[in-house]
Amino acid sequence: MKNIVACLCFLIGAAKLIDKVIYWKNNKTLGLLNPIAFQDSYAARFPQKLQFLFTTTPEIATLIVILLFLISAILLWKEENKLFKGLALFSLFLAFWNAFALI
Repeated sequence: MKNIVACLCFLIGAAKLIDKVIYWKNNKTLGLLNPIAFQDSYAARFPQKLQFLFTTTPEIATLIVILLFLISAILLWKEENKLFKGLALFSLFLAFWNAFALI
């Protein structure tokens, strides 16, 4: 059960990162010319109730992703399997990457 929760936390966090990277790749010109319009167009893709996470307080969304990666890393590190240990280290790497994005 812990493995399922850990993998879900990892996948949710990774999905947000992958989504942002793909959106950046498809709209790089807008992001470079007008970052505010880029952020607004990115947020408009989500349901109205979730848009505040990406427009008014994007730090909250980043903190949630960091928390998901940390939960995943802690739960996966307790396993004996080397694959899970590797995923835990990668999860920690992604958490720190997001932490530097807050700066």
